[in-house]
Amino acid sequence: SLSEEADFFDMGIDSLMSVDLKNRIQDAIGSTIQLSPAFVFENRNLKQMMQALSSLLKLHPIIDGVQKSELNPK
Repeated sequence: SLSEEADFFDMGIDSLMSVDLKNRIQDAIGSTIQLSPAFVFENRNLKQMMQALSSLLKLHPIIDGVQKSELNPK
């Protein structure tokens, strides 16, 4: 099983794989929020990455043209 704190690079991810992973995440979240080219290097494990993505998505009021209030109706 994969630990959420296991370092991606200790598991064998190289720079090319990190760019591919960043691009796949970027495709999934859309173009409204731009991830830095070093996103995977800056967030070296699953826990850090999920915290960073959560923060980015919470800070942005519109995600791909959908208001956050539409995503989480009260």
